[in-house]
Amino acid sequence: MLSFQGLNEESEFFIQKKFRSFLLNCKKSDLKIISANFKEHSRNYFTAKLIFATSSSKDHNFLTVSSFDPNSLLKTLRKKLYLAIDEINAPSIKNSTFDMSPDQEEYTQPLLPRSPRILIVDDDLDSAAPLSFIFSKLGCQTNFATKAFEAQHRIVNFLPDLIILDWLLDRGDAGLVIEAINKKARKHPLLDKKLFLVQPKIITCSGLSESKISLPHLNHLKHIAHWQKPFSFHEASKKSSEILISMGL
Repeated sequence: MLSFQGLNEESEFFIQKKFRSFLLNCKKSDLKIISANFKEHSRNYFTAKLIFATSSSKDHNFLTVSSFDPNSLLKTLRKKLYLAIDEINAPSIKNSTFDMSPDQEEYTQPLLPRSPRILIVDDDLDSAAPLSFIFSKLGCQTNFATKAFEAQHRIVNFLPDLIILDWLLDRGDAGLVIEAINKKARKHPLLDKKLFLVQPKIITCSGLSESKISLPHLNHLKHIAHWQKPFSFHEASKKSSEILISMGL
């Protein structure tokens, strides 16, 4: 059930002891762990990949978390696992009594446990590609959009945990994307509910300073930082790692 890759003896013993203790005292009696893999990718960067099932779910569920020390890794894993089980055991949106129009069907897929999702919105692929590479190496699912209408579509269907949003896009500033998402959410209650559950965070990127950016009302989106361009690959790596840790992803 437990497997380890690249960990020293001390870290492996610590994780094994704490994880088994967690399972013995787990408040979720219907939890069944299929496999748990703990890996140290480089010095002080750890990931945990879990496959689990519950009595109310016939399918295997997947959960991936990352951190820079074994203790916080296990704390994040426990928190995310409890949230995932609660969501799996909750009544499916498809079984609720919403009066659903055809346009709303795309918003009814249930949220499942997953690795962090990062959406990069930038009309310059030379800027988007390195960020996509960095977040992928940090264990995230990444997607990107180069145009405003693509960004709207990705936010609705990809439901990212974090959006790296270049401020100047093909049809004006990125505030228009936010306003469009707010409008869609008001029109479709199911989408509004999913955005409320995910609470996507936004980091704006621009050659402009943050004081020169005017954000519209964010509703379920939350602006957490502004990265001023240009920044080096090393700076982007450091910022990306720090932001994932601060978000508990």
